[in-house]
Amino acid sequence: MENKKDILSIYEDKTFSFFKKKEDYIKISPTPGSTNNLNVAGGQIVHEVNSTESYILMSEAFGCIKYSITQRDNTDLNTNITLEHNWPMRLFSQLIVDIGGTKKVYNDPGEYDTILKSVMYSKLMNEVGEAYGWIPDTGDAGTVSDIPLANNADAEAVRTAAIAMKNRLNKKDSNTGYIRRLENYNNVTNAPNRGGTIKLSLTPLIGFLDWQKISKGIKYKFTWTRKTNDAEIFFGAAGTEAKLTINSFEIWIPAITLSPSAEAAFLKSLNKDITVSFPERVTVPPQLIQGSPYTWNIANISNMPLAIFVAFKYDVNNPSYIVNDHKYVSYKTGANSVKITQLQVRLNQVMYPNDYVEIDPVAQDIHRAYEMYEDICSRFGVTPPFNKQDFLTIYPIFCFDLTAQDEFLVKSGVNIQLFIKKSTNVELTAFALILEQTKNVIKVTSEYQMTRVE
Repeated sequence: MENKKDILSIYEDKTFSFFKKKEDYIKISPTPGSTNNLNVAGGQIVHEVNSTESYILMSEAFGCIKYSITQRDNTDLNTNITLEHNWPMRLFSQLIVDIGGTKKVYNDPGEYDTILKSVMYSKLMNEVGEAYGWIPDTGDAGTVSDIPLANNADAEAVRTAAIAMKNRLNKKDSNTGYIRRLENYNNVTNAPNRGGTIKLSLTPLIGFLDWQKISKGIKYKFTWTRKTNDAEIFFGAAGTEAKLTINSFEIWIPAITLSPSAEAAFLKSLNKDITVSFPERVTVPPQLIQGSPYTWNIANISNMPLAIFVAFKYDVNNPSYIVNDHKYVSYKTGANSVKITQLQVRLNQVMYPNDYVEIDPVAQDIHRAYEMYEDICSRFGVTPPFNKQDFLTIYPIFCFDLTAQDEFLVKSGVNIQLFIKKSTNVELTAFALILEQTKNVIKVTSEYQMTRVE
């Protein structure tokens, strides 16, 4: 006889939490003095969170940007365009975050936000990331020809379009990410309303937000420096005619109304200072890598380094609408060809790994580099968002796990170097991001208030 217990017991193994009565958003607009800087090159946009009475969850806060796309003379754009992958953070050249009096500076946030998401976002985000502009390139990361087909097309036009579609489907290096973005950012039936709303994620760039707890009383301040860089934002020849305008920019923060019992328990727990430990993100100024071999003195830090991520770009000072300015490189063929062949991190001259990471991207021999990338992703509990081929051709982010180290390594500080060998002296620009173990203390007053972070 069949056991019906499992399908009949619909309430079994179901648990619900009633610690909150409701959840809503606090919406923070720019300070009056910075509102006019939304589209001023070098202008600063400031958001101040001074809500001392609300229980807020900053780990799930995000920016909400309403934007429009027009021609450069502000008239309607009558051509299809698309935007680069992960473009929202690229609207800014710097982000300064003040959390309870402790200030952190993130330079080139667009680059480092992309690097972090490439190792900390799950593969699922590649499929559902439209709300955040996270629509990665695939294949050869190139543009894809449009397939126009009018409603009144004759049989020959339909046949031509069908052949074009068949060729696209049979092309293994077709950039499906580009196609998704082309569809996502074009409103061809109502051109005057080109644009929309995009979320700007504050994680994983801001390390403190790894502390996924509610806070009460801590003040937060975000200072964004605007960058008007349409040549880096738009992708494809049609982008030369386009301009992106920010119409509004708010920070949305979940505000939670606790149940009476949950609030009493929370306040009772605020009987002493709180220690918060997390990997801080240290963004390093980009470095021009000229000769070969080249040793880059990346940084001197006083905390324990956990990992370092490195990526390279070619001709970074000459962005172009018709070049994918988002992609990283491990090699370039043709004129000014160059390829990375060896990498190694050194902490106070201790080598990570012991043997050089050998790379032959032209022969598609990157198994060690990709294995290191997979290992870092697994440490964050995610499936690598990029497969080996996309890692090679678009997102070669070289990851070094530094956690296996001498316990006395940081006693007198840590000097971090990167040894680089490449096939020619052609210049590359290198970006490095360090994760270092830090501790902050949230000071708590006798009035059960979190006041500052030290």
